Amino acid sequence: MNRTKLVLLLAIAMCLVVSCARKKETLQPENGETGIENSNTTLPTQDTGKKIPLLMIQYPPFMDSTKEKMGFTVEIFQSSIKHSGSSLEFEPKFVSPARCEAELLSGRYPVALFYKRYFTEIDYLKIIPTQKVIYRLYYDKRQADFSQSQLEDLVGKSVALTENSSIDYYTRMFKEKNISVIKVPTLHQSLLMLESGRIDLVLALDIAARIEVRKTIKESNNIVPCPTIISITEGGPCVNLNHPLGNEVATALEKGFKKLKSNGELHEIYRRAYGAWEIPEEVFQ
Repeated sequence: MNRTKLVLLLAIAMCLVVSCARKKETLQPENGETGIENSNTTLPTQDTGKKIPLLMIQYPPFMDSTKEKMGFTVEIFQSSIKHSGSSLEFEPKFVSPARCEAELLSGRYPVALFYKRYFTEIDYLKIIPTQKVIYRLYYDKRQADFSQSQLEDLVGKSVALTENSSIDYYTRMFKEKNISVIKVPTLHQSLLMLESGRIDLVLALDIAARIEVRKTIKESNNIVPCPTIISITEGGPCVNLNHPLGNEVATALEKGFKKLKSNGELHEIYRRAYGAWEIPEEVFQ
């Protein structure tokens, strides 16, 4: 092989090495470029001494990044962990609903303050019942009197539903009873429509409605709930048991919540949230 050919082959080899290096560099995205962090990111565990991310969405008053304790659902969670005697520590991590769902299902995080109806059908997801999710109808007693009304008595009336993951379920329920449904983006808007007489009733999560009424309506004592509870289910943190810490987190939450309930602290958390309103007895059953 003459010298010219040797030099040419060496030049080609160098070009190939540089090209491969650049290609590899291009294929390595920086952390945060995608919706989910790189799979080789080290997540905190009990052994690292770091706080574990607690996934949640912005959903006042339950989860609220603007509040000192991040909302009363977060307060119940953190207090339960504290009373369990566990050394686990959690740090709230607010993400979008879609990402919260994806990250929880992937098993990269052990727990999320997030719930969808189909989660109950997944065997590796465990919901720890720390709250009663109560839906009620509210009305303005200056506009009408529904104090003795049952659902069957509301035929022809209009109900505002806030757009959320349960809206289809309640839409079907009311339409079967011949009750008109009006979909409204926020609870705040629904209450303003109720006060102005544009709708007859508002369906809302009980505690969320009571808190929003105090903030939105000047004469808040005129907005009151109907006697009938539309639905009541158990909700709470959703734990992925496939995560290395999943079973430990579930056990700590169950143990700590029992103490929180028995020592009266749970009642105090609800009292701060409900204010002067009477706390429904169903909350503590």
